[in-house]
Amino acid sequence: MNLPAGSSLSRATALAGPFDAAGHRRDLEAALAAAETAARWIPALSVERLVLVGGGEAQLLAQPALDLVGRTSRLASFALASEEARIGLPPERAPGTLVLLSAPDPDLAETFAARGAAVWTLAPMAPEALCLQALAWAVHLLAARGEIAAPDAVREGLAALSCALGPAKAAFEPEAARLAARLRAEPYQIVTGAGGAWPVAHRFALSALERGLRLPARPVHAADFFHGTLELVEPGVSLLLVKGEDALRPLALRVERFVGRYTDRLRIVDAAAAELPGLGPRLRALATPVILAALLERVEAHLGPPAPRPGD
Repeated sequence: MNLPAGSSLSRATALAGPFDAAGHRRDLEAALAAAETAARWIPALSVERLVLVGGGEAQLLAQPALDLVGRTSRLASFALASEEARIGLPPERAPGTLVLLSAPDPDLAETFAARGAAVWTLAPMAPEALCLQALAWAVHLLAARGEIAAPDAVREGLAALSCALGPAKAAFEPEAARLAARLRAEPYQIVTGAGGAWPVAHRFALSALERGLRLPARPVHAADFFHGTLELVEPGVSLLLVKGEDALRPLALRVERFVGRYTDRLRIVDAAAAELPGLGPRLRALATPVILAALLERVEAHLGPPAPRPGD
């Protein structure tokens, strides 16, 4: 099933102006509504595997949803880039497969459906709204399969997040402006995170810094940091650490302890700093990528246009 396209993921949206709290809440409510339509469709499915298909930032923002299913469900689950999926999912494996497209791709959706796969397409939205939509979709899938505890409480928590995240994002605005100015002044940037923070950190490095600012960036998972990247850390090196609140937070803390000994340019965006009244630890852990995508969107909004290149 393909949902109608919504707003684009382009950086132009982020640069359009100051934070719009009312519009932000509408976006998050639309994300939950888009996922809710899947709740009426999923129970009729009989599937053996889930495949997340897409590319770029949409694929990264949907990755936490796939990770949730992988941790919780008996379904086999994996991700494929769109180009891989065109040749990498044999027709005989399509029946029994649920394909989640992270962005609209009508040709690919038609191909999978013709082979007998069930197909669902996420509606394009701003970063945290897309991430929330995908997570809510995954919760509906797990609830239909009886594979998540207290699903109603989880859904209520995600609805509460759509109300609480706007004020937290607005409160972060001054820090976002300061951080953006510091990042913009650097010649290159290491970006790291773990758990639900990692796909969001990865997306920020690729889309906001490299594509949007033309700033060389090195995204590295916190689990891989000590397998090479630590050798790059010395006085004057800038590192952005994106910290979540899930079970892999200790990996980020380990990087923080190490890097703080060697450079004074360690910058941190921490989901734990966001005040979200009424959200308990379980929901905050689940919502880590949504929270961080919201905070980093404001940093991105303050980065400004890229420096001109010769010949521009």
